[in-house]
Amino acid sequence: EMEPDFAPFYLARAKLFGDDPSVVRESVGEAYSIDPGSWRTAMEITKQYVRDNQNDKALQAAQKNYKSHPDNCLVVLQYANILSQNRKYSETLKVLVNKEMLPAESDKWSGDMDAHSLFRMTNIQCALNQMKSGKWGKALAYLKDAETWPPNLGWGEPYFADNRLTQFFAACCYDKLKDKVQYEKSINYLVTYNNPDGETSPLENKLSGMVKDGSRDFKSITETLINDQSKNREIEILIRFLTIL
Repeated sequence: EMEPDFAPFYLARAKLFGDDPSVVRESVGEAYSIDPGSWRTAMEITKQYVRDNQNDKALQAAQKNYKSHPDNCLVVLQYANILSQNRKYSETLKVLVNKEMLPAESDKWSGDMDAHSLFRMTNIQCALNQMKSGKWGKALAYLKDAETWPPNLGWGEPYFADNRLTQFFAACCYDKLKDKVQYEKSINYLVTYNNPDGETSPLENKLSGMVKDGSRDFKSITETLINDQSKNREIEILIRFLTIL
């Protein structure tokens, strides 16, 4: 029986048999071999490499796709996410800062973040790198950037943006720099933050609660937050922060 020499057929088959990893792997590979120049097949093969924990191959495929389709928001976002997963944080920021992104372009493939969330998290990772080297002032610059909402990333800043995690890290930096005034400002932000307009994060609420109750020990606060919450990206950030304290 002859199978069609048509990439979309294999991509459709991969979706249809999504719960069978071997069929998905074979179908996506076949689609890519037929049409490696298609941004869609390139995105799918990149996802497959991610699923197979082949990070180097994922990065190569995503980068090649990005160079061929530099104005496709989905391709750009996937490449930025792959860079971030490979801990290439400064490269991630370069890609994001230079592209016009659409707000809807998020959560299109397993394990990704929308453009603004990725921008925020990447800046925090850069800040942690600086903190690890004892460069508290440089870390603060990244934390400030993490709190911004660049227009090109497609999302407008909410009225009550929740910057409690970045302010917690900033308080630690100001503490190390012996800057009492700015330290108190960051602590005060954690104590007084209120968002009457929407749901707030349980993790940040727990953080605010501990600081309101008088806790100022960064290590014990961080350990409590890690032990108290289910695994998410902010917990991964806090685990990294703990290694610096």
